[in-house]
Amino acid sequence: GRVAKNHSGNLRYKHIIELNLPKYSEAKSKVDKSLIVSSIIDSIRESSPHGGFVKEENGQWFEVGDHIAREKVGQG
Repeated sequence: GRVAKNHSGNLRYKHIIELNLPKYSEAKSKVDKSLIVSSIIDSIRESSPHGGFVKEENGQWFEVGDHIAREKVGQG
């Protein structure tokens, strides 16, 4: 929703994705793209006190692992 979309962490995530989009688009191999995704995940995890990637379930928030984080960044 609107609250989540305007959350500072989500705004930072969107900014990091936008900064890396040209480099990702120009990557020639899946390995290169994977390295860019990894660097984005590392950057977000380092800047967040709670790991950076969370999911809400039944009214509670919990940190998700790298697999889900990679899917999220790949969608970005």
